[in-house]
Amino acid sequence: MRFLLDECIGPVVARWLQNLNHDVISIYDTNRGIDDQQVLQKAVRSKS
Repeated sequence: MRFLLDECIGPVVARWLQNLNHDVISIYDTNRGIDDQQVLQKAVRSKS
């Protein structure tokens, strides 16, 4: 399963999901501080 985690979800949860073999993109790790609209755009772009 693929997850896009907003920055309020910290790296511990991201690592836990990755250890369960999920595909995880963490805003906390990659784009901290972006607004909600940008998070939604990232979700749409990474959907495929």
